[in-house]
Amino acid sequence: MTLEERFKNIFEPELIQAIRVAAKQIDVPEGEAILEIGQTVRVMPLILSGLVKISRLDEEGRELLLYYINPNESCAMTFTCCMQQFPSEIRAVAEEDTLMLAIPIASMDAWLSDFPTWKSFVMRTIRNRFNELLKTI
Repeated sequence: MTLEERFKNIFEPELIQAIRVAAKQIDVPEGEAILEIGQTVRVMPLILSGLVKISRLDEEGRELLLYYINPNESCAMTFTCCMQQFPSEIRAVAEEDTLMLAIPIASMDAWLSDFPTWKSFVMRTIRNRFNELLKTI
């Protein structure tokens, strides 16, 4: 499936072209970490296929599942870390073989003001994860 086919109902054509130019496609094998706690966030993952588990550690060092990232989704926690330039507070691991686009942080940041659909995507991602958290509590 092409990027145009995959994202035509989500992003405007100019943004799809910008993604094509800026993003690097990466295959992540099942079990491989994409991001570790404390790492500097350098790219924003946009999942094309597969499944990514997002977790963090509690005070006793136990893993706490936060959520999963499915195809055509991205990571709310990574959005917030990279926008504020904080080290990662989460661990992202491929739960199955995953294909993702790695979007440079500089591009992601510029797109917030350049493309209304990107800003909507980011805000919707954060809002959906927050609503999931509220339902869990």
